Amino acid sequence: MRDLQGRLLWTRGESLLDGLEQQLAPDETAMRELIGLARDNHRLLAELSRIRGSKFVGVPRVIDGKVQRACDRSLAAGAYEAAFRRQGIDFMSGDVGDLVRRMKSNPSPIALVGMLEDWALDEARPEPLRRLDRILSLVTDTTWRDGLSALAGNPAALEQRVAALKLTGGPAAEFNRLARFLDGPARLNLLETAVRFHPDDFWLHMERASLYEAGPLCRFAEAAGAYEAALAVSPDQAIAWFGQGRALQSMGDDAGAIACYRKAIRNDSEQIDAQVALSTLLLDGGDVTGALDNAQVAIQLNPNHAPAHFAMGLAWRERKDMDQAIEHLRRACELFPECRSMALALQQTERWRQLDPLLADVVAGKQTPAPRQLVDLAELCLRYHQRNRAALRLYRDAFAADPEIVRDTDGGHAAAAAAAAVAASFARDEESEHATPEDRAAWRKEALAWLDAQLQAWLQVVASQPDKGPVAREALLQWQKDRVFAAVRDEGPLTSLAADEQEPWRRFWADVAGLTHQWHPHDD
Repeated sequence: MRDLQGRLLWTRGESLLDGLEQQLAPDETAMRELIGLARDNHRLLAELSRIRGSKFVGVPRVIDGKVQRACDRSLAAGAYEAAFRRQGIDFMSGDVGDLVRRMKSNPSPIALVGMLEDWALDEARPEPLRRLDRILSLVTDTTWRDGLSALAGNPAALEQRVAALKLTGGPAAEFNRLARFLDGPARLNLLETAVRFHPDDFWLHMERASLYEAGPLCRFAEAAGAYEAALAVSPDQAIAWFGQGRALQSMGDDAGAIACYRKAIRNDSEQIDAQVALSTLLLDGGDVTGALDNAQVAIQLNPNHAPAHFAMGLAWRERKDMDQAIEHLRRACELFPECRSMALALQQTERWRQLDPLLADVVAGKQTPAPRQLVDLAELCLRYHQRNRAALRLYRDAFAADPEIVRDTDGGHAAAAAAAAVAASFARDEESEHATPEDRAAWRKEALAWLDAQLQAWLQVVASQPDKGPVAREALLQWQKDRVFAAVRDEGPLTSLAADEQEPWRRFWADVAGLTHQWHPHDD
């Protein structure tokens, strides 16, 4: 088989494992055992969907590029160890050792060696070279063993091998093998050379895309291009469509991402990542029914998939069924207790359910809660009841009582208040029907002031904590995609406003765009 190592490292989904098995010759029993191990790992590691919201199928690779984006390397490595430990399995003990020994008769143990290299050479593992030596002692292929030992212990020899490979070319598997000894730009450079020699190798393009996506590069346009190249080679690969969708979504192209996720699902209806991602984007676009449908499919595929329950909970909340929302959000938190965003969403929804009976009296002025509770009630008004003007009044009262809330970047309350003000300024509902044009312009001016205050707060945060740049950038991206802000952001509706309103908004969005680019976490 051609570059089975790379295929196994990237395999997702039982259907792809079935396809691999069908390609094996009758006498390739050892490879069948390896695929069997991959299936077992799928079941053993199902809970790792908690890390990045993925159905993880394939060899147990400790640090996958997408895991690396979602959490730090030590957390990912520890989660894998914990999953095996809970199943009573020590990855480096007899189980894998026995598999290696059963493969001694296989003339080409490249797939297993590659799998174990990934485990042993990962920088998050302690004493990687000692572990590599232990692995190599189990492998009887002396050419591979001696070659790997020499490269691991001799950077100069590795540099010479890489230089020779770039000059003369070689098998795709050799490029992949040497790339694992390299870090960052050097690894990417070798893979760029590899695709020039092997432009029709699907998995080289996929590996390249993964590197572009992963931190610290986060070069999503290049990642999308690499996924596109992979799809040109094999247009029916669901994993590549999902990867391209994820890259486009990171670039802010939600429509393009939705199209890619739909194609991923069309090619593999069990692509749970794509189902969840599509549910989330449909909800962002206002298609609650579509969001519920896709989240339901994801839960049917894996009832223990935390992101699927999270997506379902948010969709039910938008449908105004708090009991259903809390049920799914609570299940998501049980499956992934480390996820802060899931915990915050559950806490918020539980607060809304608790505060809802108080809302009428607070809006009528019969009760005056504390400022932070006013913010919760304003959010309930805005996001659950769509009472924009009532929410605006509550936000205004909360900010007057505690001005620090406006600068709270974690809560993002100033941006939410701005959304309420903009929505109220264009609304023709019962609450706003008597508002004058001057009132509406004043609300938009208030919205701009709150957004600018939030922007200045983010500038201060990033100045003191540069590593917060990507978090700030994500907040700004949300403003640039928010449907409510389109009325004061997009050129068409913006030109309908008075001239003295247009320019301040244009300047603000230009500043936002500039900082979004500045805080992009790529290497310049």
